[in-house]
Amino acid sequence: MDEDEIDDRTAALRKKLQDERKNGEASTNARGLKSHQVHDLAQAKIVESEKLRKALGIREDYQEGSHWQKQEERVKNSIDAKAKE
Repeated sequence: MDEDEIDDRTAALRKKLQDERKNGEASTNARGLKSHQVHDLAQAKIVESEKLRKALGIREDYQEGSHWQKQEERVKNSIDAKAKE
Protein backbone atom coordinates (compact mmCIF):
# COMPACT_ATOMS: atom_id res chain seq x y z
CA MET A 1 0.00 0.00 0.00
CA ASP A 2 1.53 3.32 -0.98
CA GLU A 3 1.48 6.52 1.10
CA ASP A 4 -1.22 8.22 -0.99
CA GLU A 5 -3.63 5.35 -0.41
CA ILE A 6 -2.85 5.38 3.32
CA ASP A 7 -3.51 9.14 3.41
CA ASP A 8 -6.80 8.70 1.54
CA ARG A 9 -8.01 5.93 3.85
CA THR A 10 -6.96 7.89 6.92
CA ALA A 11 -8.78 11.01 5.73
CA ALA A 12 -11.93 8.99 4.95
CA LEU A 13 -11.92 7.31 8.34
CA ARG A 14 -11.26 10.61 10.11
CA LYS A 15 -14.21 12.22 8.29
CA LYS A 16 -16.47 9.27 9.12
CA LEU A 17 -15.57 9.42 12.82
CA GLN A 18 -16.02 13.20 12.96
CA ASP A 19 -19.45 12.89 11.34
CA GLU A 20 -20.47 10.19 13.84
CA ARG A 21 -19.30 12.33 16.73
CA LYS A 22 -21.26 15.35 15.45
CA ASN A 23 -24.39 13.23 15.09
CA GLY A 24 -23.98 11.74 18.56
CA GLU A 25 -23.31 8.29 17.19
CA ALA A 26 -19.86 8.00 18.70
CA SER A 27 -19.33 4.74 20.49
CA THR A 28 -19.56 4.81 24.27
CA ASN A 29 -18.17 1.31 24.51
CA ALA A 30 -14.94 1.48 26.48
CA ARG A 31 -13.64 -1.73 24.90
CA GLY A 32 -12.86 0.01 21.61
CA LEU A 33 -11.01 2.93 23.20
CA LYS A 34 -7.31 3.34 23.83
CA SER A 35 -5.85 4.27 27.22
CA HIS A 36 -4.89 7.75 26.01
CA GLN A 37 -8.53 8.58 25.20
CA VAL A 38 -9.24 9.52 28.81
CA HIS A 39 -12.22 11.79 28.13
CA ASP A 40 -13.94 9.19 25.97
CA LEU A 41 -13.19 6.50 28.55
CA ALA A 42 -14.67 8.68 31.30
CA GLN A 43 -17.82 9.31 29.24
CA ALA A 44 -18.15 5.59 28.51
CA LYS A 45 -17.86 4.86 32.24
CA ILE A 46 -20.59 7.39 33.04
CA VAL A 47 -22.91 5.84 30.45
CA GLU A 48 -22.14 2.34 31.74
CA SER A 49 -22.80 3.38 35.36
CA GLU A 50 -26.08 5.02 34.40
CA LYS A 51 -27.24 1.88 32.59
CA LEU A 52 -26.33 -0.25 35.61
CA ARG A 53 -28.10 2.15 38.00
CA LYS A 54 -31.27 1.95 35.91
CA ALA A 55 -31.03 -1.84 35.56
CA LEU A 56 -30.73 -2.28 39.33
CA GLY A 57 -33.50 0.23 40.04
CA ILE A 58 -31.31 2.58 42.07
CA ARG A 59 -32.76 6.06 42.51
CA GLU A 60 -30.83 9.03 41.11
CA ASP A 61 -30.75 10.74 44.51
CA TYR A 62 -29.29 7.68 46.27
CA GLN A 63 -26.36 8.47 48.54
CA GLU A 64 -23.85 5.78 49.34
CA GLY A 65 -24.08 4.73 52.99
CA SER A 66 -27.52 6.26 53.53
CA HIS A 67 -28.83 2.91 54.82
CA TRP A 68 -26.34 2.94 57.69
CA GLN A 69 -27.19 6.55 58.57
CA LYS A 70 -30.90 5.67 58.80
CA GLN A 71 -30.10 2.65 60.92
CA GLU A 72 -27.96 4.74 63.29
CA GLU A 73 -30.80 7.27 63.62
CA ARG A 74 -33.28 4.50 64.49
CA VAL A 75 -30.94 3.09 67.15
CA LYS A 76 -30.34 6.54 68.62
CA ASN A 77 -34.07 7.30 68.67
CA SER A 78 -34.84 4.02 70.42
CA ILE A 79 -32.12 4.67 73.00
CA ASP A 80 -33.47 8.18 73.58
CA ALA A 81 -37.02 6.84 73.91
CA LYS A 82 -35.93 4.25 76.47
CA ALA A 83 -33.98 6.89 78.41
CA LYS A 84 -37.09 9.10 78.65
CA GLU A 85 -39.17 6.24 80.11
